Amino acid sequence: MTKHELLQWKAYLDMYGLLSDNFGPFSRIYSMTTENILEFINKVDCLDKDVLTVTGSGDQAMNAILNGAKNITCFDINPITFCQLNLKKEAIKTLSLDEFIRFFNLDKTSSNYTFLDEKLFEKVAKDLDSTTLNVFKHLYKYFSNTKDLYNGIYFNFDYDYSHLKNMNNYLTQTNYDKLSSILRSNSATINFIECDFLKLKEKIGDKKFDLIMLSNISDYIEFMYDNRPLNSFLSDINNLSENLNELGIMEVGYIYYHPIYGRLIGVFNDKQKRQAVFNTDRFHSRFVSAYDDIGAGEYSDQIITYQKF
Repeated sequence: MTKHELLQWKAYLDMYGLLSDNFGPFSRIYSMTTENILEFINKVDCLDKDVLTVTGSGDQAMNAILNGAKNITCFDINPITFCQLNLKKEAIKTLSLDEFIRFFNLDKTSSNYTFLDEKLFEKVAKDLDSTTLNVFKHLYKYFSNTKDLYNGIYFNFDYDYSHLKNMNNYLTQTNYDKLSSILRSNSATINFIECDFLKLKEKIGDKKFDLIMLSNISDYIEFMYDNRPLNSFLSDINNLSENLNELGIMEVGYIYYHPIYGRLIGVFNDKQKRQAVFNTDRFHSRFVSAYDDIGAGEYSDQIITYQKF
């Protein structure tokens, strides 16, 4: 984030008092993942691999690093997501797992609200980059308490540790310690590209990756393209597939299980319409336990993947 962008972000916050619900450079961010990353990424070879991923909460990058990825390129239209990623990275390096759980308020059995506890932040802040430090210092001053901070800056997906440890590899004690050690060794590199999906191909040029994770960008293709969104999205996916190494895998879309609405949220999630454009000979479905009903085998989220041969 440039100094100019930081000033723009502060001005937006001063004007509206909170960030937007619409995805863009001033939108809210995610504290933790809303996707079942664990069940997908554990089936992909990340060892010494190059990964391109949506930044989001930072959990995609953290899980990839834990599984051995060496070079991670994160992209997002919202530059504040990279501050969230940096905060999480330094928290994992600095805090114990119990402290991390408190810092991100993951223990919902506790009567204490501990999100971004200031004493824990002081421990994390020692190694934060200057931009991330300035952003979060501003947030602490701007909001009267961290509950208001959460409500003003983050999307309200407030799940607890018992849920999230089934979505994230790094939330078990052994894996948390392993990831902390990897991050402290600086053996994995993380780069950030500020752009939306439509400019991603232009930004990455000819760079090759072994794994590309697009999260649920597919939910928003009707807003991204003026007409024929499935066909337009397919065209951009085909172009992006040129950036995959041989046998590289792309997570084209993450489809959430919706207990009330089924999967008919967005045209990509409509199986019949999607498969009429995204041929099943090329694009395959992988099922993972649904976030809203983790552990209940009758429910599944769906991940649409492409592998380059």
